Amino acid sequence: MIKLEDVDISFGDRTILDQATWTLVDNDRVGLVGENGSGKTTLLRAMAGLQEVDRGRVIIPRGVDIGYLPQSGAALEGRSLDEEVREAARPILHLLEECQRLEERMPTMDDPAARESMLLRMTELMDQFQFRDGYQVESRIARVLKGLGFKDEDRDRPLHAFPADGRCGSRWPSS
Repeated sequence: MIKLEDVDISFGDRTILDQATWTLVDNDRVGLVGENGSGKTTLLRAMAGLQEVDRGRVIIPRGVDIGYLPQSGAALEGRSLDEEVREAARPILHLLEECQRLEERMPTMDDPAARESMLLRMTELMDQFQFRDGYQVESRIARVLKGLGFKDEDRDRPLHAFPADGRCGSRWPSS
């Protein structure tokens, strides 16, 4: 559950959010709609921890990561759809990558105390990975992309190859 409690955010003398209260529970699907300047981006930035609130609280449960991709300035060159989607899971995937780096160093370690310390760190990393459902990342990525209408073969396509008119992946022409 993600919760906002009486959140106020102002920029100078302009109030953007005034006592905003909102609760999202697991499996909620939400559309955020409003006029330009109504606070949609500010709300999302506050939820992602990128915007401080003037008053109130943003409550994000332990183990929940919120990814935020700004609506403008997103660079579409040089990345595939799969690479872009994986950015949302970067904190979880980083745990596994760090553990793999330590595992590669393990055979070269002669000092038993250093080896023990490294094993403890690897255990911590894997515990965090498991706690954050790291073993489900691949299936979650596949479900999200399928739910958005992308085909498996779309995952390797570069982002710039997709039209910017909002059509789903399964209806886009192949390039």
